[in-house]
Amino acid sequence: MIRGNKEETGISLRTVNKLMIVITIVVSIVLLMETYESSSLFNTVSQATDDYIEWQEDAYNLMEASDYLTQEVQCYTVTMDREHLDNYFKEAKTNRNREKALEAIPEDIRNTTAYQQLKAAMNDSMNLMNKEYYAMALICKAENYDMNEYPEEIRNIKISSEDLSLSREQMIRRAQLIVHGKSYFAQKDDIRSEMNRCIEELKDYTENRQTNSISSMRSQLKVVRMFIITHSIGIMFIFYLTSKLGILPILKGVEKINDDSPIPEIGASEFRFLARSYNKMYDTYKESIAHLNYNVSHDKLTGLYNREGYEIIKDSVDISRMCLVDIDVDDFKQINDTYGHDVGDKILRKIADALRMSFRSEDYLCRIGGDEFVVIMIHAKQNCENLIRKKVDMINKRLADTSDGLPTVSISAGAAHGVKNRNYDTIYKNADIALYEAKAKGKKNYSFYRAS
Repeated sequence: MIRGNKEETGISLRTVNKLMIVITIVVSIVLLMETYESSSLFNTVSQATDDYIEWQEDAYNLMEASDYLTQEVQCYTVTMDREHLDNYFKEAKTNRNREKALEAIPEDIRNTTAYQQLKAAMNDSMNLMNKEYYAMALICKAENYDMNEYPEEIRNIKISSEDLSLSREQMIRRAQLIVHGKSYFAQKDDIRSEMNRCIEELKDYTENRQTNSISSMRSQLKVVRMFIITHSIGIMFIFYLTSKLGILPILKGVEKINDDSPIPEIGASEFRFLARSYNKMYDTYKESIAHLNYNVSHDKLTGLYNREGYEIIKDSVDISRMCLVDIDVDDFKQINDTYGHDVGDKILRKIADALRMSFRSEDYLCRIGGDEFVVIMIHAKQNCENLIRKKVDMINKRLADTSDGLPTVSISAGAAHGVKNRNYDTIYKNADIALYEAKAKGKKNYSFYRAS
């Protein structure tokens, strides 16, 4: 059946790999950018909260400084202790906490209503100082202090003629009423109201910043989520393609090689090329084996491969995955001398039958000498020592059966596993060394070659 060109060539794993790299890079860049943007928005939300706390603290500092001035002027009008007056002017002219609190407000908020309200509170606080200067000047006048020893703001106050006509006690009482009266506290309440409105405006301003940033962040997270889903689907799809085009064909190919069968030409174009190349070599190999003259390649007595067949086979096997078993019949010359060559031939056929029953049909059974046999086990595992030992024991058990009228006979065997990058003759030599070690122990023995 003729297939379409696409099905014959398949999809290239190289193309799939390039596509996977491109998709991964693009998605990674987008995710990195979106993550950076989300991080920036999160920082904006966090900064808005920090700014609100800082602005609120600045507003409270302004009010606290104003209250401190009120406290000191009120104490001075009551106690007439110079220390309170000094504290007042130290705060007003040196520390200047109100001015510093207002200056600490950043430029980006100075166009807001909150800043204007804070500034109005500052102006009201400054205006209130005129009353406080007047009250302190009255105390100084009542006590007849030397005005030259007092700050300029006190010296420049002009006391009304009406207040100058008051007695000392009345002047003091008048000063106390100025900073303790309803009018004074009404102005203080106005300042506090402006401060509270300022804080509320700051709160609203901050909440708007946070809401806008959070809304943008949610949009960014949706985009990130979409790309993650897309990326996950893409990865699963590429994994599916990789499995279908590469992994599964390789697993099926290995299975077919183990079964000594052609590899199906499926999967990616690269694997199909390998499969076609392998199948051509496989067909050539099978045709070569099939065309061997049976009489030339097989031993007439036992039906096993003879020396000529053995020479062909050993050049075609995969050395790295084979195990070579070298077998010798114990005291075979003595059997020939005692019972004759006819019995000896029957024993050799019996041994050949025992080998067929003990080894797989895909293994190559050869008689390469008079009583020397070789078994080439293909696709053998590295840890096959115990398996071969059991096979040798099974063969010896069959050979010990005398119900067929033949005398008891036994074999000894040496085995060596193939090693990558070694030639066949070295493997055979290793198996022969193992056989020598086995026969040195006596009859019915088996030895496996180890490099040490």
